[in-house]
Order: sequence, then structure tokens, then C-alpha cells
Amino acid sequence: MRNLLQKLPFPVEFAVVVAGAFGLTIVSSALALLHHHTGTAGPAEMGVWRTVGLEAITLVVLGAFLWARGWTAKRLGLGTHWIDGLWGLALAAGSYVAIFLVFILLAKLAPGLLHPAGRAAAVATPALTPYAVGALVLVNAVYEEVFVAGYVITALKEKSLPNLAINLSIALRLAAHLFQGTMSLVLMIPIGLIFGTWYVRSGRLWPLILAHVLLNAWSYAAYIKW
Repeated sequence: MRNLLQKLPFPVEFAVVVAGAFGLTIVSSALALLHHHTGTAGPAEMGVWRTVGLEAITLVVLGAFLWARGWTAKRLGLGTHWIDGLWGLALAAGSYVAIFLVFILLAKLAPGLLHPAGRAAAVATPALTPYAVGALVLVNAVYEEVFVAGYVITALKEKSLPNLAINLSIALRLAAHLFQGTMSLVLMIPIGLIFGTWYVRSGRLWPLILAHVLLNAWSYAAYIKW
């Protein structure tokens, strides 16, 4: 079986990983946007655990597929170094500042676009246990960064397409979060640009995962029911 998988051409591998990791999420996110479900009701506990379970299973399945194809943790950028923690904090702080600046810019140039986001934030109600939020924050950070940065950017960078790698990474982040409406633009474009540019240059994934954990914790803090 492994020999058969190793013979698959790169475009097939790429399609399997991208579609497997983000296909269902992108379709669901687009449908939610079309039906104006922009998250105003807040996430539900069972829905969070379902997302955690699905992402964990997909991570294992696609991880096994990539292993059979010759991918290693080191190739994905999962080597460790003591400075990764500092870089993770720096990336989280830089992303937070960039998000704030984009928000301010949109508030001045197109305030109408931010009204739905403001209403969504205003009605956020604590409905999730700390355990559900903790699991989602950790699993989702690993899941998204492994595929949208570790795999997508590395695969295209190895084909001498670093600019396409960054742009596609941003597009995937944005498409997977369309359900957030305008906030998907405010959040995902700055994050995708900062994360993608840094990863292309460094090839280190743990700082991205740590920064993603911190940003996720910030986003979901309002939903925790203590």
C-alpha cells in the first residue's frame, strides 16, 4: 500500500490533503455565510466537541497518508528549539496589532461592514466549559497550522512557488472562516500574511502553533462558562 501511495503524482497528493483537511469546512462555512449565520448565536458545546473529534481524526488519517508519502515531522517544520516560544509570543502580538489596525482602518473607511461583527460580539454568551474551549484551542491550532502552513506552504515552496504558497495559505484560512462574515477579513488576512511570510522564511511551525493557540484563546475567552 505504501509503495502504491508513493507513486501518486504530486497534484493528487496536494488535492487529497487540501480537500481532506479543508473541503468540508469550506463548504460548511460558505453555506453558513450564504444563510447569514455569522456566529451570533455562539458555539454550542456538542458542536465544539464534534469539531475537535473530527479535526483529531482527520489529522491522524491525513498524517498517516503524508507519512506514507515520505513526509516527516522535520519536513513540516516541527523541529523544536528553545527560541520557538519567544517567536510564538512575537507572532501572536504582531498579529493582534495587525488585526487592530485593520479593524481601525475598516471602521474609518467602511464602518457598515463592521456592524454585523459588532452585533455578534455584543451577544456572545458564556456557554462552553473550559475543557471544551481548551481542547478546541489546542487541537484546532495544531490542525490548521500543520495543513495550511506546514503542508501547503512547504509543498509549494519546494516547487519554487513561495508567493503562491503564501497567497493560497491566506485564501484557505479565509475560506475556512467565511462563517465569521466580515471578521474573517479582519482576522484571517493579517494572520495569514504574517504567519505565511514568517513560515516561508523560517520553516519553523511550532511558533505558528503557539501563536494560533494564544489567538484562539483570546477569541473564545468570552464563551467560557466558569
